[in-house]
Amino acid sequence: MIPTPKTKLALLALVCVVLGGPSAGAAEILTKPEIVSAPKSSTNATDATFVFTSPDAGVSFTCTRDGLTEACTSPWTYSSLAEGSHSFSVQAEDGVSTSEPAPWTWTVDLTPPSLPGDKTVEATSPLGTAVTFSATDNFDPPPDLSCSRSSGSLFDLGPPASVDCTATDAAGNQSSGSFTVTVVDTTRPLLSPHKDVVVKVPDSLSETVVQYNLPLATDNGDPAPLVSCTPSSGSIFQVGRTRVTCSAVDSSGNRASRRFDVVVQHGPAPAVPLLTSNVGALTNKTSAGFSFETSDGSSLACKLDRPSGPGTFAPCTSPQTYTQLGDGSYLFTVQATNSIGNISVASFSWVVDTTPPGQVRQLRSSFGNGWVRLSWRNPTDVDYKRVLIWRRKVGASSWGFLATRKERTTLLDDTVPNDTRFEYRLRTVDRAQNASPGAKIEGRASRILKPAFGSLHNSPPLIDWTFVRDAAFFNMQLWRDGRKILSVWPVRSAKRLPANWRFNGGRYSLRSDRYRVYVWAAFGSKLHPHYGPLLGWTEFRMR
Repeated sequence: MIPTPKTKLALLALVCVVLGGPSAGAAEILTKPEIVSAPKSSTNATDATFVFTSPDAGVSFTCTRDGLTEACTSPWTYSSLAEGSHSFSVQAEDGVSTSEPAPWTWTVDLTPPSLPGDKTVEATSPLGTAVTFSATDNFDPPPDLSCSRSSGSLFDLGPPASVDCTATDAAGNQSSGSFTVTVVDTTRPLLSPHKDVVVKVPDSLSETVVQYNLPLATDNGDPAPLVSCTPSSGSIFQVGRTRVTCSAVDSSGNRASRRFDVVVQHGPAPAVPLLTSNVGALTNKTSAGFSFETSDGSSLACKLDRPSGPGTFAPCTSPQTYTQLGDGSYLFTVQATNSIGNISVASFSWVVDTTPPGQVRQLRSSFGNGWVRLSWRNPTDVDYKRVLIWRRKVGASSWGFLATRKERTTLLDDTVPNDTRFEYRLRTVDRAQNASPGAKIEGRASRILKPAFGSLHNSPPLIDWTFVRDAAFFNMQLWRDGRKILSVWPVRSAKRLPANWRFNGGRYSLRSDRYRVYVWAAFGSKLHPHYGPLLGWTEFRMR
């Protein structure tokens, strides 16, 4: 006995019950015709041939195309069709009653897709800038795009880079050519605030050499902007307060500046204030609080240097709280001043980062018998830390945590049952603990290796499955609309579907529709086979 997939029982409804049943002269309801072969849902052919049939004997057919109705026979062909959407339906009639129409819609697309145009993008990271691009078409869906550098690849700052592409739309129209991607840097570097430098010298000296560290500079395109200050570190500074101005210049010539003071003083200095903070050096919190105290009764003043510029000292008391802080580098300073005007300072610098890192790029899944493999590219954010991976069964409400990845960009999930759809979510996390929304992809392990579940095809696909030891042959079945339309018994573990065939007295073709494939392994002879359990199943669509 040839195996068949399980189906749900359907409830039968009785109709036309009128006072004990239909009259002897009541007309039978004709069966809706079946369209066996039809044009693809999107095609560049201006001719369209429809093959249709009806199980009812002695019927004729009426065809309607774009509102024009005429008598027809199978096969029925239309020629010189204009570009655009078209509709077709066929009805069976016997002179007494008419069946419901069997409809079909398709699009004639004669226009090649448009390739991406030249792109100029702002640099996002010294590690490279991910650039996405796509082709466009006069009809949906978006065309397939094959390029010498795929969408989402990294491009470096510098001269235009050429990308060669071929775009193919759903109708089979193609365009080939190239475009350029230019990454520019028009953004100023970021120069961190620098704390004031306080130096004590003997009363006999009126000047001294002062060494200080350069402020830290970061940039969206240059990994090491050039930082310089005037007066420079190692210069001679006079007693009193001297303003130091620092600048950062990136490789594109963008410039930013900051300033701080060097204070050279005689005499005793007040005790350095004791300072504590409720935030770390890197945080995604938008508020910060500081507590401080002095042990010798000196007067206190505070200031906050922000990413937008320096602050000014003002008398203050502990604690001090700042809210609604934007992203960037901050420096809080509390200054103690004694009775002779000498100062000492305590400061705390930190970075507020509330921006999630970029998503993983070029996320893909592959599968086999009992496993799903994910691969991706990490974002180029300089503060990227790790990727968190979750999994759930398609249709489930909750996610289960699966794994963490830092440098590795693959994951093998070999804990999944075959022929069950799972959804994976990958969230990137940066050093400030910001997390991306999460990139998602489906994975489905199966012993049916080709075609992939849900894949879309323009031509008859190859059905490929894992070989079963000692199997004499296999039974492969093709179903459409809940009806078996093909059953074959190949010896090898692969079978390419035909474009047209006959089965159980009917004619069939791989028209634009959804299909399901089942495979069983068979043992023994074809005259007396023994079938094992269902090897696996998959679904695919034809354009």
